[in-house]
Amino acid sequence: MSQYITVSDFKIQYPDADVSKYADTTISGMITRASERVDSFVEYSFDSETITDELSDGNIDEDSNIVFFPRKRPIIDLTALAIVKGSTTIDINLTDGSDSNIYNIPEAGDKVYIPLSVITVNSVSVINFYSLRTTNFMYKASYTCGWDTIPYEVQDATGLYVLELMSKGQNLAGASMVSQGGISISYRGNSKGKSDFVLDAERLLTRYRKVSGF
Repeated sequence: MSQYITVSDFKIQYPDADVSKYADTTISGMITRASERVDSFVEYSFDSETITDELSDGNIDEDSNIVFFPRKRPIIDLTALAIVKGSTTIDINLTDGSDSNIYNIPEAGDKVYIPLSVITVNSVSVINFYSLRTTNFMYKASYTCGWDTIPYEVQDATGLYVLELMSKGQNLAGASMVSQGGISISYRGNSKGKSDFVLDAERLLTRYRKVSGF
């Protein structure tokens, strides 16, 4: 897996952290563990990957667009989409007669739009798909997703998890507050005993958490 922050960037981002006790290889190992913890919290990897035959609830909006919400985001490209209803699966052509994509992906990469008016199956317009708006159906989709550049919030959260690992090494007695270099950290009185570092990291990552069902 990828490391979501480099050793040099960690040192620049947290100049008050006391790294004098740690070789760069040790810090790199901590970054790997911290990156894994990020993945565990959001329940996926930020590395680019290909998702194949993902099933999700079908949705047609008020403007008569097919709207597909990928469960891992951002979506980079849609490679296949089918409508599944009961035992019937209908593959949708994703390009028009000029070989141009008929779908649109907003900049946020959180959904895909396809106007029903341009949908074809074997070059035949599928007008009766409008009736699906009032029924239950599924999408089966294949797509590529992920980040070419790791978001800043994810880099920050990874650094916070590294600070947590460093502080735990100094808090073997279970104190309610310790210092990591020039940074003080408290372990708040909550049921999970999470530190400020962990709580701040989770706050940064919340918007990236996996949507239900992935």
